[in-house]
Amino acid sequence: MFNAGNALDVFYPHNNIDEVPGFPRNDQEQVLTAIFEAWAWLEAQGFLIWSDFANGGHGWRRLSRRGQQLALDEFPDFAAARALPRQFLHNAIRDRVWGDFIRGHYDDAVLFAARQVEIRVREAIGAGDDRYGATLMTDAFHEENGILTDRDALIETKSVPRLCGRLQKSFVASRPQHR
Repeated sequence: MFNAGNALDVFYPHNNIDEVPGFPRNDQEQVLTAIFEAWAWLEAQGFLIWSDFANGGHGWRRLSRRGQQLALDEFPDFAAARALPRQFLHNAIRDRVWGDFIRGHYDDAVLFAARQVEIRVREAIGAGDDRYGATLMTDAFHEENGILTDRDALIETKSVPRLCGRLQKSFVASRPQHR
């Protein structure tokens, strides 16, 4: 069983409150707000439920069946989804890529993001639809005359076309051939 009060004791024990590293007393209000928000989220998602009638009304909670299932089966996917913070993604791809990613559709997320990069690079250098993959990236990031070349990062400049070429080859190889 869990109780929010017990969770608070981890961060702010009743004795020696100033000895907890990383959580100074002047930040207590912000820390408590974050804990309460997290607790409310766990309850709203159905991960925590009343422990029983006698103790539930006093704040005691336990893992729900959904919480137990997540802990056993889905936690790796849940943790993986948290590994890609949504706010780190560019606005042009954020909703689609993050949605695919949290559902475990990693190949779709990568493919969509790579396609969007290719479209933006093609637009940036004024290339036609006939240029794509490694050829497009080599032209865009050519170390001597590439429009998008960062002359201060020539090692990266050589890596981008290779990466994009390999990504394209992987995609082509993974798609079923239609005859």
